[in-house]
This record gives sequence, C-alpha cells and structure tokens, in this order.
Amino acid sequence: MASVSAVQATFGTQAVGVAFSRFWFQELLDATSRQAAVDSVRALLVPLATLYMQTGWTIQVEQKIQNFDLTTGQLASEVNAGTKPTVIAGAVANTSAWGKGVGARILWSTGVVINGRKVVGRAFLIPLVAFQNSNGDVASPLISSMATAITTYVTQPSARPAVWHKTFSKPTDGTPPVYTGGNAVVINGGAVPSSVSSLRSRRY
Repeated sequence: MASVSAVQATFGTQAVGVAFSRFWFQELLDATSRQAAVDSVRALLVPLATLYMQTGWTIQVEQKIQNFDLTTGQLASEVNAGTKPTVIAGAVANTSAWGKGVGARILWSTGVVINGRKVVGRAFLIPLVAFQNSNGDVASPLISSMATAITTYVTQPSARPAVWHKTFSKPTDGTPPVYTGGNAVVINGGAVPSSVSSLRSRRY
C-alpha cells in the first residue's frame, strides 16, 4: 500500500486563533525520514519569525505524522517523529499593522506533467506583518530569505517533499466527483511570488 505522508504546522495568533497548514512528503517509512521531515518543515518556516511574525504569534510543527493511502485517499495510519520540534516564536513588536488572512505563499514545482497538466503545489504563509513594499507587493527580503530556505527544504535527502496529485471521476449525472487515485510527486523547486496572497481560512 503506497502512501503520502503529511506534516502539520499549527499557526497560532492572539487575534485570529489557530489554523493549520500541511506539508506533504513521499511516504516516510522509518524514524530517520520522519524526524527529517518535521525538522525540515520547521527550518523552512523559521525565517518568518524574526521579521514577519508578531510577538505572541507561534508556529508549532507537530510531532504526529499522518499517512494517507494513495489508492483510496483515506487516512491509513498515524505515527510520531522521535522528537517534537521546538516552537517558532514571532519577534516583531505588536504595534505593526497587519491584515487577517493576508500574507505570502510558496509555489511548488515538480517538473512533472500528468494528463497534460503541470503538477504544482502551494503553501500559504499567512498572516504576516511588515512584509510588503511601497507598491503593495511582497518585499524582496522575504522572497530572498525564503528562497534559501526553500532550496534547503527541497534538496535534503532524508525526506522528500511532494505534491499530492489527485484524480477524480467526472460524473455527468450531477453526482459529486469521487477520488479515483493519486501520486506523491517529488518537489524539485519553489519560490515565493511577489503577489500578495489572501485567504478566508488557512486550513487546507
């Protein structure tokens, strides 16, 4: 049974409560790969803390890892990494203005085409403070600092970040589409675009 593994990062802010983001990996089969996965997600998000997260905001990369069956799309198992990552704490004075549900995003690339479409993914970095330039775009220091972190994230060898590519049925009788299978496609790059992102919810 082939699976895709998920590491969850829990974002906590005093103003908007708690939200979640998932980071996907090719199946994490042993203790080494599981620990590498949670540690790599934490390292990816650390650059946000000093300059773009207010004091009192946190990101906790969870110790629990979920494995989803690629054939059925259903949760198959849960297992813990050996060590829970240290919480990431914001350091920007809470006098800085910010917007709920407004921030940046990472666009993941794979170099793979399935059924005539490029397999891509995204991860949202929301909310952030003091991250825009005078034109209202994502400022270049954030883009640059995340570029370095992204390169490290996608090239570390022990846990392979992935996009969960899903396929669905295409009913013609008005019934909802049904999951019919998927692939854990390895990520080979990523970047933070200059356009600002906004969400009603950071849980996806």
